[in-house]
Amino acid sequence: MRGLLTVKALAAIRQVADCARAAAVRRDLIMAGTGFTPRSMSVVSAQKLPVDCGMGDIYGSKWTHGLLAAVTGQRPQEVRHSVEWGVANFLEARGDTHGAHRDDYPIAFVLIVRAPNIGGEVLYSPTNSDELSGVLSLAAGDAYAMRADRILHAVAPVSDGTRAALVFAYNFAGNEVQITPSASMLYE
Repeated sequence: MRGLLTVKALAAIRQVADCARAAAVRRDLIMAGTGFTPRSMSVVSAQKLPVDCGMGDIYGSKWTHGLLAAVTGQRPQEVRHSVEWGVANFLEARGDTHGAHRDDYPIAFVLIVRAPNIGGEVLYSPTNSDELSGVLSLAAGDAYAMRADRILHAVAPVSDGTRAALVFAYNFAGNEVQITPSASMLYE
């Protein structure tokens, strides 16, 4: 969704991201459960942020729910009990990356708050295989939603600049989710 956020909306979302960045912690991990892929970035779960940061306002908004219903054809269900209902990821150092993985919840809605000059593209498997052959370059103010529990995806290493993203997870009614330990390892 290129240019989804207006200049005014992006400025408001940046305030949320700046609040989250102040609480983020650095992670440099190799995740065994995802094929020994790296996680090199600063992160924070929304549940660790003060309510006035605003992540919950974005997550529960009619605008977000309406947009996701239009994109997916189903009404999204909130998953507030999870560490991953809302997270902020900051790839700031040369080589920072979010290695290949699938999410626990079916819908990932990602708002790009800041985009690097070089790197930080979304890599994904358009054929639902284990090959990351799709590439999506995004600018600040862009967003995407994906079936993240089925599509293998990653963020390419950043070479110059910062990639800041707010990521929100949703479920579908009646969908059973198998929770893996990877989100807890990264965000707790």
